[in-house]
Amino acid sequence: MELSLIISIITLIVVIVVAFLVFSNKSKDTATLDPEKFETNSKELLDKIDELKTKFMTDISTAQNNINTVIGNLGSTVGQTKGELQTKNDQILQAQQNLLDALTGSKKTGIAGELLLQNLLDQSGLVKGQQWIQNQNYKKDGSTLHVEFAIVHPSKLVMPVDSHWPKDLYNELNDIRREEQSEDRDKREEKKFKEIVRQFGEKAKEVNQKYLQSALSANFAVVYIPSESLHLEISNHVAETTKELWIGEIQKKYNVAFMSPSTFSAYCSALLLGFNSIAVEEKALNFLRYKDKLVNMVTDLCDLTAKLNNKIQGVLKSSGELDDKSGQIKLEIERVERTLKEIEKKNLN
Repeated sequence: MELSLIISIITLIVVIVVAFLVFSNKSKDTATLDPEKFETNSKELLDKIDELKTKFMTDISTAQNNINTVIGNLGSTVGQTKGELQTKNDQILQAQQNLLDALTGSKKTGIAGELLLQNLLDQSGLVKGQQWIQNQNYKKDGSTLHVEFAIVHPSKLVMPVDSHWPKDLYNELNDIRREEQSEDRDKREEKKFKEIVRQFGEKAKEVNQKYLQSALSANFAVVYIPSESLHLEISNHVAETTKELWIGEIQKKYNVAFMSPSTFSAYCSALLLGFNSIAVEEKALNFLRYKDKLVNMVTDLCDLTAKLNNKIQGVLKSSGELDDKSGQIKLEIERVERTLKEIEKKNLN
């Protein structure tokens, strides 16, 4: 469809340019103008322009209907896309679990957490370098923000993503829980869990100060927890002072959300669906703006065609008047010649 539009436009412009050159050359030499041939050519040219105009407007209308159909069908395709994303989400979670099992026992838990986060983003369907970035100095409007991981919003703001996995502490907590029930065990379990919670609180504060103070951030960040079970415990923890969910208080205070592999994978799938919807809408809007511009160009060309047609009629009228004057001059010359011959004949007699 786009190729057809381009060909129609180019052909229409070429015809107009040729017509202008022809009319310019003809107007310079009206003495040699063949009115009948000129009028025939001009009519053919006008017919061709009208034909191209009609075809162009038909293509524009058809393309616009196709765009409207795509937008209309977008809602109906969401269900199918969500099903595909769910399948992909299950595959990502399985890959995360396999990688988590492979990294179990590693002492470099910080690096392991980043590897798990990178692995999830790689498989999320988001385009690296465009929709998500890694270890990059992100620059916009003269400002710079260094991020380990971030998702790039269509507004060109970034949502920082960091990982935190206190695996050793969590293993120690689970070891304590496997001991026989006792008051001492319960105290040590509570103390170890509070230490883990404290670390996550400090991480949320660090992420807020490190990223969210920048004008380039979307004022919201994610801390990725590679362990589903650890994320569940953190999510269910109730703050002692307010008796509310601790994770909710942290999000309100620092604008940081904790996400597990399943929640972050689902979040990325929702973002991907949203980004694709925005891309379709932007293409539709760009086409409509482009269509309006083309329609205006065609209208201008039609006005130019009308002006050229008026010039053609003027040239034809001038040509007719020239023929009349030429005939009158010829008759006058013949009359003068006859008079001179009669005078000469009388003189001879």
